[in-house]
Amino acid sequence: MSGTPADRRAHPRRAARFPLYVALAGELYHKMVSVDARDVSNGGLAFETKTGLPPGARATIMLGKLEGMASTAHIEAKVVHCRPLGDGETFTIGVEFVEFVEITSDQLLAYVTRDA
Repeated sequence: MSGTPADRRAHPRRAARFPLYVALAGELYHKMVSVDARDVSNGGLAFETKTGLPPGARATIMLGKLEGMASTAHIEAKVVHCRPLGDGETFTIGVEFVEFVEITSDQLLAYVTRDA
């Protein structure tokens, strides 16, 4: 099969940055994660963090300060990859969206791309 992984992606990526929280297996990682939205799409997102997450784990993505969104808006997701970066202390986490709660994928993309 030819082409790069980006060529095979079902959803185009968008550029922006916004805060979020990640909860995994009942434990809230109390860190505001700044998302590099070159990897945000209707289907998922990637972010960097100092906490590795196990592939296959279910995660809840809680959106921070989305103007006009319900305070309970969040996204249920599945971790699809956890890759260490060159510094050995940071990971890139990729998640696939499973379910949107009180927000839609279109609302999310409209928010993250409005200032791009």
